[in-house]
Amino acid sequence: MEILVMYHNGTLDFVPASMLSYLLAIRKIKQFHRSDGWAVVGVHQIRIREQLAFIGQERRHDRVVSPRILYV
Repeated sequence: MEILVMYHNGTLDFVPASMLSYLLAIRKIKQFHRSDGWAVVGVHQIRIREQLAFIGQERRHDRVVSPRILYV
């Protein structure tokens, strides 16, 4: 599936749905079209996949995660 996007320079393009989160994370898109109309970045609520939200070197390799899970 491809999604219609608008870049910051006003150019329209169709991108694969799998690439949308990446383009949002690196702030390349001004808005994109979804079923209820245009979603404007910074105005409308947008969910992006967390694994793509951070672009950079992983620095948490020394962190120890507790195996216990606490529910609040």
